[in-house]
Amino acid sequence: MSNQAIQFLNHWVTEHVNAIPYPEHLAEAQRLAKECVADAEKAGISEQELEEDLGQDLVSELHDRLKARADDEVTRLASRDE
Repeated sequence: MSNQAIQFLNHWVTEHVNAIPYPEHLAEAQRLAKECVADAEKAGISEQELEEDLGQDLVSELHDRLKARADDEVTRLASRDE
């Protein structure tokens, strides 16, 4: 993946991927992938370029990032209770 694509994806995820309940992750990842591809294409970055070096498709990558955000939120909330 080009440096431009990496920067785009990381920035995009920061702006658009939030913690949500675990069961909703796959549907949300699919929705986010469509939105991300549309935004990337407007920025001159192809879907192929985004997915090239991920080793998985964009939906899977976003699904993983949603899970990570949810895990981080669970950890944050659990630490408040201690």
